[in-house]
Amino acid sequence: GLSLTVAQLFQYPTVEQMAEVVGLRGGGTEYKSLVCLKDGAANHTPFFLLHSAPGDLLGYSNLVHNLPTDQPVYGFQSLGLVDPDKVHSTIPEMATHYVSVLREFLPDGPYLLGGWCYGG
Repeated sequence: GLSLTVAQLFQYPTVEQMAEVVGLRGGGTEYKSLVCLKDGAANHTPFFLLHSAPGDLLGYSNLVHNLPTDQPVYGFQSLGLVDPDKVHSTIPEMATHYVSVLREFLPDGPYLLGGWCYGG
């Protein structure tokens, strides 16, 4: 009956690491659009990925794991994954939300953006 967030699946890829997270985790964590998929070096420009059609980031698993270890990677996941009432109804609405979140996290660029399918 326990679950992990998408970010935790990327950050703790082995069963042993996942078990530790589930065992140490207290109450639920707040769901956010921007999640860290891989920590990296602070002096590297972070790579931001936009979710594909279902709204999650699982399709980027191979890419994230094959990027250099010092490359920080973040992803935008749909708010609708946990609350269907929060699904953005237009692409401009979704883009406005993600730009706002991005600028709050990293006010000044440069920005590396990536996506495919709906996220492209």
